Amino acid sequence: MARARKFYEAVFRHPIESLPPMPNDPDMQMCLFPMRETGKGTSGALIKHSEMKPGVGGTLVYFSCKDCATEAGRRRLFV
Repeated sequence: MARARKFYEAVFRHPIESLPPMPNDPDMQMCLFPMRETGKGTSGALIKHSEMKPGVGGTLVYFSCKDCATEAGRRRLFV
């Protein structure tokens, strides 16, 4: 979770907020991508749970930007 959070914060240049543990499932960890105050963008979450494993196709992320090459270039920091 820490590695994913660091990656997405660097790529999106936006902080991610940790949510408190769920009372009925303390094994679940969640981090939230909050909606920006301007109303642009979208919200989303990172979720980690011992019963869930990455699947075929991985993660799908949608975002807007002026130049996709600029945004994609930041991923090289983590490869």
